[in-house]
Amino acid sequence: MTANWVAASIRARSMAQLRLGAGRCRQLATAPSLPTVLELLADSGYAQRLVGVTGLMAAQRATRETLLWQLRVLAGWLPPGGTGLIRAIAAIYERDNIVALADAWQVARSSPRRTSSAGSPLRGLGSENSPRCRR
Repeated sequence: MTANWVAASIRARSMAQLRLGAGRCRQLATAPSLPTVLELLADSGYAQRLVGVTGLMAAQRATRETLLWQLRVLAGWLPPGGTGLIRAIAAIYERDNIVALADAWQVARSSPRRTSSAGSPLRGLGSENSPRCRR
């Protein structure tokens, strides 16, 4: 076992200590309201990204961002041959980001007031005829 695998296994064990566990997950699932859920998560590994969150969608995004960040950190400790597993785990997040960007692009495209000075509905995407969008 190489040093990278040892470091990654130590990082993975550290991440596992932050998990909520079945009991806490059950409490979250049966909580009567979002404020109750946020209170239950206040001492968890998700707390930092949940500061100031008041809506369900924002809370869901914050928890997903926390997990994705942890996966990225773990991937940084893995040797190059081990990143395929992390990529497979993170694929659902990448898909969700692509779908969200496509949805936002469609909404912005349907509203001429939201276009940038370059004519792009979303900053950084470029126009339909740009080489970036034709790929």
